[in-house]
Amino acid sequence: MDEVISPADEQPRALFFALSDDGRTPKKLRSYFDWVHWEMMSFQDTSVSKSVVGGYHVSTVFWGIVEHRDQVFETMIFEGDRRDRNSYERELAVWHCGTWEEAERQHQEALRWLDAELEEAKTWNMLP
Repeated sequence: MDEVISPADEQPRALFFALSDDGRTPKKLRSYFDWVHWEMMSFQDTSVSKSVVGGYHVSTVFWGIVEHRDQVFETMIFEGDRRDRNSYERELAVWHCGTWEEAERQHQEALRWLDAELEEAKTWNMLP
């Protein structure tokens, strides 16, 4: 008899991570409740890097609830340079990676990507 797979079985399961005591190394947690406890009690800064370039905000952070281990760090580029993350006009790009060191490199690569995009837009705007 064929195995029956329910839609719930096909849904990706969330994985939960916290930063270790060194503040840089992700460690897997057992449950959402462990993650909530860590989030509420650790007081660790989960920001890897933040930059503002030409009216765009580039943010790289540790993200503890993911579907894959290699997604625990996230770099995003938002339009607008406001510090209130709820007031950004739109998200322009997003990248994920699995280690703090990769996240630092990813942030620098995002800045280079943004600079190239802004330079191309500047050239485009100069055309008649």
